[in-house]
Parts: sequence; structure tokens; C-alpha cells
Amino acid sequence: MLVAAVMVLSGCVSDAEDVTTTSPSPETPVNPWDLPLEERPDLFDPCAEIPVEAIEEGAGSPLEVVEQFQNYKPGELISCGWKTDEVHVSLLSTWKSREEFLADSTVSVIDADSNATGRPSLRMQEAADSTNMGCLHLFFTEVGTVMYKMSLVTSLEQFKGERFVDSCDALDQAIKPVISRLPQGDF
Repeated sequence: MLVAAVMVLSGCVSDAEDVTTTSPSPETPVNPWDLPLEERPDLFDPCAEIPVEAIEEGAGSPLEVVEQFQNYKPGELISCGWKTDEVHVSLLSTWKSREEFLADSTVSVIDADSNATGRPSLRMQEAADSTNMGCLHLFFTEVGTVMYKMSLVTSLEQFKGERFVDSCDALDQAIKPVISRLPQGDF
């Protein structure tokens, strides 16, 4: 009986040696922009994820909500906005791609490879803005495109009591408390 047990045991050992084990290969990160829209992650909600206090810190004063700037269409478009006597600020999130923005005739490129905020971005303005009172910064992240838009509303182009020649200069200053709250993954 001992001989039979040893034979069975040795049979198990030899079978175990014949088995080839492979460890799973590290998963290659998936670029969400390559997935069909319905398979992409949930769209970033800037209105819920970025506290108004950060927007107010950047604007330099308390803000009033602008109802007309609000949209909530999960997976398609989420936006919100505020205003002061000097500026209008809005945040928008969408799955509209960089290529789609570059081909959009309603906006014009100021800097296609902007790094003014410390992150790769696309700097644009609305094509109809002949006064250069508005600036848009677009970040293409792992959870959609996030756009920060700032428009100066005074004829003196003032922001925080100072005169700015360029609305993008004002945006660069105002976005500082917000930039760390934007989703990661620059594409």
C-alpha cells in the first residue's frame, strides 16, 4: 500500500511539474478617447467636483450663479457658470475631442500647444469675440474635455481691479486655485 501511495504521490508531483503557469501580463492602460462613447468612463462633473470657493478665490470675489450657463446631460455635456461685475466664469465638460474643437468654426485657436497653466492644453477664443474679452482653456483628460472659460465684462478689461490687455492673462491668474482639482491624464 505504501508503494501505491508513493506512486500516486509521485504521479501528482510529475503532473504538477508538467503544468506551465503564466502570470497575467500587466494590463495595458486603455486610452478612453479610443473607446466608443458608450464605453468611456463617466464624464467629469466640474460643477460637483470643483468647489465654488476655488472659483471665487481665482476670481478674487464672491460669485453669483448664472442659470443660463447650466447644463446637465451626463455623458454629453455638463456645465455651470458664475459672474461678478468684472468677469463671467464657466466650466464645461464634454467628450468633444481636440480634433473636433480644432475643426469647430465657432472658436479660433490662440495656442494649440499651450502650457501656460502648467499642463498641456488648448487655448482658444470664440470666433465672434472681436474684442478679445474672452479666453478658453481646454484640457483633454481621462474623463473628458474640461473647458475653463473666462470673459471680461467691463469695457476697461479689468480683473481684480487691475487692467489686463489680454483676457487669457486674467484666466491664467484665475485658474490657479482650480488647476489642481481638474482630472488627471492629459491626452
